[in-house]
Amino acid sequence: MRFPLALAPLALSACATVGGMRAAPVTEGASWAFSAPVELVRAAACESLRSYGMYLLDVGSPADSIWTVLAQKTSLWSYGEYVRVTVLPTDAAGMTATYILTKRLLATNFTASDDWSGRLIPRMEEMLRGRREVRAVPCEVTVARAANRD
Repeated sequence: MRFPLALAPLALSACATVGGMRAAPVTEGASWAFSAPVELVRAAACESLRSYGMYLLDVGSPADSIWTVLAQKTSLWSYGEYVRVTVLPTDAAGMTATYILTKRLLATNFTASDDWSGRLIPRMEEMLRGRREVRAVPCEVTVARAANRD
C-alpha cells in the first residue's frame, strides 16, 4: 500500500519541535506543587527524566526563577516524544510549581506516550521525600542540539 503524497503535509503539520516546546506557555501541561525549593525540584526533574532514559536537550531559565528542562525519549517501538518540565516558585512559602508538557515528535506516532506526568511526578516526589538522593547539581544537556530541531 502506498502512502498518498497529498497527506504528507497533514502528517507532518502536528510535529513537535524544540522551538515549539520552548515557545509554549510555561504553565501549559499537567501541574503539580512540591514543598521544596526550586533548585531541588529542578534537580529532581532532571534526575527523573534521566531515570527513564531521556536525553536532556535543553536546560534553561527563560525568565526570572523559571527553569525549563527539555528532554527527548525514543525507543525501538516509538520515534519518540519531547517532554518539557517547567519549575517555578509560587506565592506560597516553600512551594514550587511544576508543569509537565508532553508532545509527540510526529503526530502519526501512535506508540509514543501522550503524558509523562503520571510517571515523572511520583518519581520526583519519591526523590524529594528523601527516599532517593537528589543532588542539587546543575542539569547538564545530554546531547548537542541539532540545527534542524528548531
